Amino acid sequence: MSSFLALGPIVLVVLGALVVLLLSAFLKKGANRLVFGCSLGFLLASIAACVLLWNRGARSFGGMLEFDRFALFFALLLLCASALVVLLARHYVSSFDLPCGEFHGLLLLATAGVLIM
Repeated sequence: MSSFLALGPIVLVVLGALVVLLLSAFLKKGANRLVFGCSLGFLLASIAACVLLWNRGARSFGGMLEFDRFALFFALLLLCASALVVLLARHYVSSFDLPCGEFHGLLLLATAGVLIM
């Protein structure tokens, strides 16, 4: 069971990126609020998963992916920074008519990649 718990924060961020990209592909242009809410919600869910792992620790793939307190601290730091970027970029993206879904999807996938490293 511990191997599945280690994948929790990463899977939540990747799932959030997929949901955001699908929402932006199939909904109208006015769905920026929904995309913003989904990306922030999945980041907060991943932060909650990291907090739940704090005293447990977890490892997966035969110890190749391990979330001890040191890794969880930096994962929480990264996830909080990504949530801050989402909050700060909300008005910036909408003021320049940039594609909101692609921005949030790329941010979430980059966050997941750094979590794996």
